Amino acid sequence: MSLRARLSARFPDRLPWHRSLFRKYVLTLVSLVALVLSINAGVETWILYRETVRAVARAQGDYAQEAEKAVEAALGEIERQVSWVTRASAITLEQHRDDYELLLQQAPGVLALTFVDAAGHVQVRSGRPGSVAAGEPFPTRPGFAKPEFRDGRSLAALVVAHAWPEQAVTVAEVGLEPLADALPAGTPGSGSYAYLVDTEGRVLGRTAASPVAVGAEVPRADAVGAEAGGFGRSPDGRAVLRTLRPVAALPASLAVEQPLPEALAPIRELLIRLAWLFAFGLVVAICASLVLARRMVVPIRALHAGAEHLAANRFDHRIAIRTGDEFEALADSFNRMADELSGSYGRLEVEIEKRTRDLARSVSELRALEETGRAIVGSLELDAVTAAIAARAAALTGARAALVYLREAGSGRNTLAAAQGFPEAGRDAIAEIAPASLPRADAPRGALPFPTSPRPRGSRAARRPSKRGSPPASSCRSRTPRGPSVSSSPCGRSQERRPRRT
Repeated sequence: MSLRARLSARFPDRLPWHRSLFRKYVLTLVSLVALVLSINAGVETWILYRETVRAVARAQGDYAQEAEKAVEAALGEIERQVSWVTRASAITLEQHRDDYELLLQQAPGVLALTFVDAAGHVQVRSGRPGSVAAGEPFPTRPGFAKPEFRDGRSLAALVVAHAWPEQAVTVAEVGLEPLADALPAGTPGSGSYAYLVDTEGRVLGRTAASPVAVGAEVPRADAVGAEAGGFGRSPDGRAVLRTLRPVAALPASLAVEQPLPEALAPIRELLIRLAWLFAFGLVVAICASLVLARRMVVPIRALHAGAEHLAANRFDHRIAIRTGDEFEALADSFNRMADELSGSYGRLEVEIEKRTRDLARSVSELRALEETGRAIVGSLELDAVTAAIAARAAALTGARAALVYLREAGSGRNTLAAAQGFPEAGRDAIAEIAPASLPRADAPRGALPFPTSPRPRGSRAARRPSKRGSPPASSCRSRTPRGPSVSSSPCGRSQERRPRRT
């Protein structure tokens, strides 16, 4: 598999959404913003919740304190009015009856009055029409007795002792529902209300705004042990924020309640604002993450494309990133690497071309030597052998002319044995060359110092070696129009060869 194929398989152009860096970057930034907004919303909600509960409890406590004072003032006024009928000047029963009738006219909260002597017998009784007399035994302890319900009405017996006769008392039956009129008009908070509840959890009286009916039962634990600003359930089952305050003059408590939705309305409004802020923050986070992720992903894709161009040996491609950060520095590094690779590949191609030419020349030389050797082995004629040597030397060196000389072993004379590409008219001038005129085999190559004056042309028979004479050593030189001479491989080694004649 090629490098480009491996890169394409490892780094595809479009990764799946669940694996892309774009998705991870967007989700990370959005999750971070959502986490920060959630923590901020939770902290603000908790702080506002504590402040709201404390504020509601404080307002309910203040109202309950004022309501308790108002109820005790109303009960104190009723007790003062009832005490008037116990004056010492009233001696006869008729006087007591007249005082009771007068009190019933002046005190609408008093339903009935009963004079009980020291023996516990009822002596005088006066009451409003429709009122039901209390049953015996009557309470004898001065003050308000435990509230009770009679014919759907909440009542409480008030016992007032007479100065004379001794141990005689007046028992007044006081209706507790009118006590609600004594409560302060403005209850704290929207939807709040107040009511009186006895120790058994029965509602004795209520304000006009209270949804709790008289006689309804409140859970005993809520009616007795509720603290200021405590959560509870109203008699109709709704969740409320309740404050209880006991009434000293009456065995009962004053309850101030506010439905939980109305009590926590500021928190609901805060949650709505936080929800809008959360949504706005998410939108901003998504937009910002898209922009930032694009600023990160686009340079990465450009680097990816540049790497693919490098893998495909397209070193002229340049990565253009202008972000002013590490991505731009990395793109510049890629471009410098492309320049260095391009230079390296250019030098490598030049070197390969040079080595190829040298190899081709070596192959040509070896082929020429092989053909020359074949010519020498395959022919017994010296003329044919030297002519083949001249032709191969000219072809091997690329010269237009090549001359082959034979050197005699004894005298060292060099006589022309063959000529390739040299005109016939000029061969007489170069038929012989003095031994000093030819350079040695280890001398540097250069132009051959051919004689300017023609030498006497000898016969062909004289140039040929005789059977009895010493075999001449063959030497060959090639001459190019540029001047330098090139020696062929067989002759350049100055090997003496004895020619054989048939």
